[in-house]
Amino acid sequence: MSYEINEGRYNNGNIVYKKYYLNDELHREDGPAVIKYYEDGTINYEKYYINGELNRENGPAVIVYHEKKGNLSYEGYYIKGKMHREDGPALIHYHKNGNVTYESYYIEDMEHRVNGPCLLYTSPS
Repeated sequence: MSYEINEGRYNNGNIVYKKYYLNDELHREDGPAVIKYYEDGTINYEKYYINGELNRENGPAVIVYHEKKGNLSYEGYYIKGKMHREDGPALIHYHKNGNVTYESYYIEDMEHRVNGPCLLYTSPS
């Protein structure tokens, strides 16, 4: 499989982003299809795509990191372009200190949870 890789660079020469395409669609089977970097070279976010749709079977399809510390800021679970996770929240937001501030449960792009609320907010402390 031969990917077309598109890159952008900051004025300092560091990479801004890398995007992997197959047949003109964002697609990568062995890692994220989109990687965006902060100017200092640390990762801002990663997105996993298959055939142009956000998709990752065994982990979050979207991962965003806080600047400087590199702690998680956001995780989003998607299957075939739909927010979906059966074994936990499909959307998780994190405070800069690493604590979870918000969770939302989705099944096939619809808020859904069998044994509890779909949305949970917690204190960032």
